[in-house]
Amino acid sequence: VKRKKMLELGFGIREHVHTAFHFNRELPELLLKGNKQFENQTIDILPKFQLMQYTDYSVVAAKSFSIHLNKKAKPIWIKPAVRLRYLVGNANITMEDMQLSLYTAPEGRYIETTLKGNVLTSGLSTDAYQNKNGADITRSFLKGNGRGFAMDLGATVQPIELLEATISVF
Repeated sequence: VKRKKMLELGFGIREHVHTAFHFNRELPELLLKGNKQFENQTIDILPKFQLMQYTDYSVVAAKSFSIHLNKKAKPIWIKPAVRLRYLVGNANITMEDMQLSLYTAPEGRYIETTLKGNVLTSGLSTDAYQNKNGADITRSFLKGNGRGFAMDLGATVQPIELLEATISVF
């Protein structure tokens, strides 16, 4: 009797840190050509910033099998898989509403700047770390600020030995 793999299982923990900066065209132009070109105008020169950090705990299951289309041809190998994920959000900073305006008066007589906006943040507070032992801190960190679930589905097909195609949905 030939031994076959029944099911492949995997477990994982991944830490994700995503960040993004969005610059408008006025800031590089201001740095390269000065503010005279923006005379009697108000421009926004502050880049938008976002940072997100979360932990991803996952369980993966996959199963390989083959299909014989005819007796002469080699079999086509197919390997479907599913990954279930538990996501714990630990920190988030968003500065999309922030604005640093620069106004250059006619003939450059004066320059006026204005800073306004909101910074949205979430993260573990300092209370999570004060007067606590390591286990309490770990529990606070695992609890996080936001939690969610995700499921990934995918399959790999190998119709011939040198060709493999994969499709997945996250």
